[in-house]
Amino acid sequence: MTSGGPMTVSILIVNWNSKDLLRQCLLSIRRTCVDLAPEIVVVDSGSFDGCAEMLAREFPEVERLPDAGIVSPRLLNTDLTPQSSVHALPS
Repeated sequence: MTSGGPMTVSILIVNWNSKDLLRQCLLSIRRTCVDLAPEIVVVDSGSFDGCAEMLAREFPEVERLPDAGIVSPRLLNTDLTPQSSVHALPS
């Protein structure tokens, strides 16, 4: 982040069949984070309760990436070097 520049905030929400809770969460973000203009990413794990339709209708600012296979944050150490977040599974 550069000195004096705007702060960037990304909010990542993992969701599965929680349409009403997701709506409440996103409304809260709209009310409390307006000055931050956050990037909002909802990762949905195949919900069948109408979450996708609710998001498209009520929260068009949420990113839509239907072809994404994996979404992950970029983790940084305190000195801003990349932090490893991927490890081999034990055999």
